[in-house]
Amino acid sequence: MTDKLMPSVLDREIRSATDDAFGHRHFAEALRSLVEDKTHTPPYTVGLLGTWGRGKSTTKELYLSDLKKDVSQKGGSGPTRRERIRLIVFNAWRHGGEDIKRALLRTIFIALGGTDDDLHRKFYCQIERITPERKPLKDLAIEVADKWVVPIVALIIVHFTNRMIIQKPNQNSLGCTTRHFQTPLYYQLKQLLICSRHIKDK
Repeated sequence: MTDKLMPSVLDREIRSATDDAFGHRHFAEALRSLVEDKTHTPPYTVGLLGTWGRGKSTTKELYLSDLKKDVSQKGGSGPTRRERIRLIVFNAWRHGGEDIKRALLRTIFIALGGTDDDLHRKFYCQIERITPERKPLKDLAIEVADKWVVPIVALIIVHFTNRMIIQKPNQNSLGCTTRHFQTPLYYQLKQLLICSRHIKDK
């Protein structure tokens, strides 16, 4: 019995121009002209748009593969092409469920030579010291009045208002018993409303 493997094809982007059977290298050259054209002043964004399987990743990989292998120098001296262009790869699929903006900034910061300690210190610990300052007298007076004077005055007004003595209407004219009493103003108004409804029903 011989072991036979089922033939399969991996859905993987092409990284070599020799394996490019559909002409994606031409799109990679167009991408290079867009990214590296000296007449294009950064910052700018280049987007590769297309449906699933159109070759977006292949176009990107062909360009990056050519960039990594290119050690040519402009004018025969100075940094090489791959040294002049900083490559930073960010895979958004690996950061599902995270704050995508924070993940992107962290990836760029680390790729440019930063560390997690520097990132935490510069972005999340921005308060270096606390300096006490005297509050102006005017602000202090307003704060005291807002927290203490106004509530106390309001409490006094409510207290004396609830102690008001009112007289119910005469029973002979309005159908209610006449007498004096001391109860909260809300309760007194409620009783008067009930009495007026009783008269209206009659």
